Amino acid sequence: MNATDQQPKKPDLEAFAAAWKGAAGFACGFANKQQQFFRWPEQRPQLEAWVDAQNNRQSAYVGWCLFSEPSRAADRASVLPGILIDLDLASGNHAKKNYAPSATDALAVLRQTALPEPSRIISSGGGLYLHYLFDEPLILAEQADRARAAAVTEGVTAIIRNALQTQGWALDNVSDLARITRPVGTRNWKYDDLRVVELVSETQERLTVADYEMLIGAGAHRRAAERTSVASAVEVERKGGEFALIEKHCGFVRRLSETPQDVSEPEWYAVATLAAHCEDGEDGFHRLSALDSARYCEDDTASKLRHARKVKPRTCSDIETSLGSSACAQCPFRAADMVSPYKLAFGDGKLLELQAQYVLSAQTDSYHPVSGDMPALPAVSFNNHFAHRLERIHSLFIHDPRSPKVIGTDYIAGDRRLIIQRPDGTAVLNEWKPGGLEAVDGGTEVIDEHFALLLPKDHERDWVLDYLAHLLQQPAIKVKHAIMLIGEPGVGKSFINDLLTGLFGEHNVKVDDAAIHASDYKRALGNKQVLIIEEMATSSKWEVTNALKPWFTSEKVVANEKYIRAHEVRSPRGIFIHTNHAVPAVFEPGERRNAVFRVDAPARDQAYYDRLFRIGAQQFSAFKARLLQRDISEWSPNARPPVTEAKTEIIEASRTPVAADIQELLRTDRIRKDLVTVQEAVALLAHPLSIAGGPSSSKVTKGLQELGARKLQKTKLSDGSTVDLWAVRNTQRWLSATHAERKAHYEGMVGPSGIVLGLVGETARLQNV
Repeated sequence: MNATDQQPKKPDLEAFAAAWKGAAGFACGFANKQQQFFRWPEQRPQLEAWVDAQNNRQSAYVGWCLFSEPSRAADRASVLPGILIDLDLASGNHAKKNYAPSATDALAVLRQTALPEPSRIISSGGGLYLHYLFDEPLILAEQADRARAAAVTEGVTAIIRNALQTQGWALDNVSDLARITRPVGTRNWKYDDLRVVELVSETQERLTVADYEMLIGAGAHRRAAERTSVASAVEVERKGGEFALIEKHCGFVRRLSETPQDVSEPEWYAVATLAAHCEDGEDGFHRLSALDSARYCEDDTASKLRHARKVKPRTCSDIETSLGSSACAQCPFRAADMVSPYKLAFGDGKLLELQAQYVLSAQTDSYHPVSGDMPALPAVSFNNHFAHRLERIHSLFIHDPRSPKVIGTDYIAGDRRLIIQRPDGTAVLNEWKPGGLEAVDGGTEVIDEHFALLLPKDHERDWVLDYLAHLLQQPAIKVKHAIMLIGEPGVGKSFINDLLTGLFGEHNVKVDDAAIHASDYKRALGNKQVLIIEEMATSSKWEVTNALKPWFTSEKVVANEKYIRAHEVRSPRGIFIHTNHAVPAVFEPGERRNAVFRVDAPARDQAYYDRLFRIGAQQFSAFKARLLQRDISEWSPNARPPVTEAKTEIIEASRTPVAADIQELLRTDRIRKDLVTVQEAVALLAHPLSIAGGPSSSKVTKGLQELGARKLQKTKLSDGSTVDLWAVRNTQRWLSATHAERKAHYEGMVGPSGIVLGLVGETARLQNV
């Protein structure tokens, strides 16, 4: 980023004007150890002229703060625009040589800290100026204000210094309020070659003073009357961080206190590498080690810590892969910008509580609870809900590298990882949770009896059992059709709900008993293993049926959620619909999204249901074991579901009147051949005494389509006329037939011997009645 071999530019004070935001005071110009003051903003032109003149022969500077009087003393500072960091680089002309080797290296390290991206990055010619601007300048009216300014400046500087020190790089003390800096466009006369101060990048990032205080830890705001030192997280970081925070929020470390007797020696030593570098680590590690009284030895534990101090803290990746820690799979911090659990030691305790419980989705700008037992919170609601814990919590969360952040959510059933890394490098939150009862061999006679009651036909019952077995054996593979049970209330359909919850776990089953499927906000139906629709909405059946189609067959759908922008969710792996209505939906001919079963059995006595819900529920584990062992090698989740009598009845009842009338013509052989024109169908449907002349051509066309008829290519007849023929039977055959075959069939007649009879004569006969 060195600005070498560049043309001189006119000095630009706009950065100062933007930072001070209309505040008034004295601005300080500085050159060759001489300073001059100008009333700001009235004398801005004079200051600009002065800087321009100095820049022609020597380095010119401007004070970072405004002052209450013409003095650069720290106690006269009156306006602090933000935090200025003067970061020298090894490539510059400096007395010290242990600076960061390049701007890229330095910024990469700083991006690992809790700090936001600098509002401005400026190349000074020998290093970088980093501007961390406040959203509003801090007015320093009293000594307490200056103490606060000094504390927050020192705190942020300490975070940066500590981060650089991890690489062995230095940062000079640049945290005083009397600091001066080079304006953009001035020349750095420290070098023989021409180096011009240039703006490298600028963002709109502006935090409040309180935001920075929270980033560096509680206590950064010092009160002059108290005269106490800053007890901030930055101070802790200087000393090595808090092991107690690692112990509380790292599942791998927490295992030591939960089951110390099961922890191996390599695992103990891995924890020692974390504790050894923390301020309270020695006491904490001894305390944990002592929980395993059979193996604990104070001298051996102290020896572990001495060796551990000589190595770096173990990384998350190493803990998961080398030590096989199962806790890592469910760790939300896999979505954070942290390499080792050691980074938890430098977090804010209150913020870490929320970071361990929530994951931020960039797709929806909402917070998803890791537990999955509550809906996501929009950023505004998250701020409001936890305002009593921390001020502007959303801002703190998004800027802290320990915060779990993902591009979006997904539902990968059977994958136990909470955070899943995609091939493109992005991460998603997996909302699937292991659940359901443990499978245990045993008797299932009560459940079997109830299934036989609901589904007395063996082939239908077996198909439903295969469906259930697939959901357990292949949990990530969607079944592209639903099971619909139609029956009177009280027969025991609700027992299936309890069974499904027992098999898959409450978190993975959504029971829609509030007609969510018919609303505009269907997000709650997604990212679930099983969806149970308690009763299909019967108003606007066409609209509801069509709106649900993608949920039955598509892998993912776009869904709305109140107060959160629409986003993709994974559709349920299996869908069950319970209804008391004989015709709960509208089905087209050839419908393949539903397997429909009618429960004709009458309700049994109360003793039956008492036994079912008491003994049957105790058999869920055994039923699960049986389904997991069931052979479903011949069953396909993509195949057409069975066409049952109940489904055929719904299809028939779903037809429009015109389609039903055409179906009747076909059933009674009024249409005796496979091909027909719309006009002929209109004539056949016209009542002999009707003046209207039958339904319109458009209605007949829709009726033919509804029945699955297919329009063929134009056919030229023997008389020279051209007709549009529709195949109402054997459609696949006629779609591939030749022109000659279509013509011969349509013009042919069928007598008693089986030869085709045309419709023309039949139509004429009807019209001449």
